[in-house]
Amino acid sequence: MNELNEKQLSAVKNFRGKMIVLAGPGSGKTTIITHKVKYLLENCNVAEKNILVITFTKAAAIEMKKRFEKIYGTNKVLFATFHSFFFKIIRSFYDLPAKNILKENERKNILKQIINSEFEIDDDFLQSISNEISLLKNDLHDINFYSSKICATDEFQKIFLAYEKYKQEKCKIDFDDILSLCYKVLTQNIAIKNFYRDRYKFILIDEFQDINRTQYECIKLLTNENLFVVGDDDQSIYKFRGASPKFLLDFPKDFPDAKIIILDKNYRSTEKIISFCGKIIAQNKNRYEKKFSGRGIIGSEPKILQFENITQQAQKISEMIKKDSAKINDTAVIFRTNIQARAFIENFMNLNIAYKLKDEFSSIYENWAVKDILAYMKFSIDNKNISALAQIINRPKRFVSKTMFAKATKKSYNVLENLFNDKSLPMWQRTYIEELIFHLNELVLKKPYDCVRYIRKIIGYDKFIKEFRWLSEILDEFQDSAKNFSDIQDFIFYAENFSAKIKNNNGGVTLTTMHSAKGLEFDTVFIISAIEGLIPHEKNYEIEEELRLFYVALTRAKNNLFISITKNRYELKAEPSRFLNIILKKEN
Repeated sequence: MNELNEKQLSAVKNFRGKMIVLAGPGSGKTTIITHKVKYLLENCNVAEKNILVITFTKAAAIEMKKRFEKIYGTNKVLFATFHSFFFKIIRSFYDLPAKNILKENERKNILKQIINSEFEIDDDFLQSISNEISLLKNDLHDINFYSSKICATDEFQKIFLAYEKYKQEKCKIDFDDILSLCYKVLTQNIAIKNFYRDRYKFILIDEFQDINRTQYECIKLLTNENLFVVGDDDQSIYKFRGASPKFLLDFPKDFPDAKIIILDKNYRSTEKIISFCGKIIAQNKNRYEKKFSGRGIIGSEPKILQFENITQQAQKISEMIKKDSAKINDTAVIFRTNIQARAFIENFMNLNIAYKLKDEFSSIYENWAVKDILAYMKFSIDNKNISALAQIINRPKRFVSKTMFAKATKKSYNVLENLFNDKSLPMWQRTYIEELIFHLNELVLKKPYDCVRYIRKIIGYDKFIKEFRWLSEILDEFQDSAKNFSDIQDFIFYAENFSAKIKNNNGGVTLTTMHSAKGLEFDTVFIISAIEGLIPHEKNYEIEEELRLFYVALTRAKNNLFISITKNRYELKAEPSRFLNIILKKEN
């Protein structure tokens, strides 16, 4: 308790009622919760069984319990996740064994079967559909009045209803159902609601900015008198699953007697970084106003780096990291989307820089559209590669049936010539084949970068996949990766063997998305491609959330912060992120 500052101590010693503790980056929020529980037990005569501490992940709950036991000892205070605690409530009413809960990979496999596309289903698309189902449920929406942001609304409704039917038939539930079923039990069964209200007289919640509507409504039903929530509205970044800073902002309206304490001491970052981050996040309007001070270490100004393109960006930053190798284990490269890791992994391999991936990395070279492009390139240099031709013959559509193709393969190895010479085919179809032969002859003369571009723009592959909008960025990244190669065969070999070379080391530079960086801290942080279209991301219209996400990334830095800008993104001119305007205007 002697180590707590004045505001931390005030939060800990507040005994009864509702309280919001606004805990900014590096302000010691976990310390507050553990000491608060200790204070309730030792100074307020609260029984262990009457205290409930809720956080969002199992790992966080276990870590908090361990930290509490270090300062208090073995105890019976319940440290739980929302899902584990709510499942406990559900089982008071429903006979549901834990084995009936679908795991995330099971859910994706079911959705994949339901969608049943003629194309290989992209994992990003599956994740987006899964996230939207979560959003629908966690926000307590009615499917009949819900408009999808991922695909056509009627298609999404079909997918959702088929998924719900599958679960019902198999007597399964998913993690979102745990929340909605708990809400149903608490609203319809007064006896169960009162039992848990009376049992847990003191409820403490960590990371309250990540709460969604269903969780919030359940907590309101469970709260008796004492509710202690710790969070930071500026770090609410999970809108895609229903989280919103609204619940923190509306807390004083829902609980008019609630007290508010702002922990304004940042024990992580230098004064210069804190000031920089404060200017960035102040651009948001819907937030609690806060002003932070640091450890008294001034430090150096955050630096904005400018590069021509993403290739140069990865090369130069990798070289900077190599020169300062003593800090390699305390350095992070943070990006907006997972595919941006590719350029850095390639450079780290070349420079023998150890790295670790915070996210599950999906190589762009494993994507089905990328494999189609590679198949074009393979067949252009080897017209005996029948499997490659079979993959691309109708991508884009040339209306070659399996029967036609099989017939052509039985004559001679030159299947395209056989198709073109098949007089039973109508002229318009033979014209398609003739054009393909011409294009393949053109491809073999080109370097890999120009080859990919030709397939996309001239042969028309981009038009073929236009309904799969998310693939455009993947193909742009793939095309960019071809720049360093002059020979098609070398590039194909590299692309097909890249995944096997990826090493997720125990140490080294941390490569992470902005979402996964939350909760981490590093001596040195590089935030890459702070440009329009990525920060804020072109697919997210929630600009304030995009700014919060940027803020989360910035505030991971303890002593050194670098933000990079590229003048070009793929083949287009790039503009610096609007979030940096307030800084760039002053510099100019």
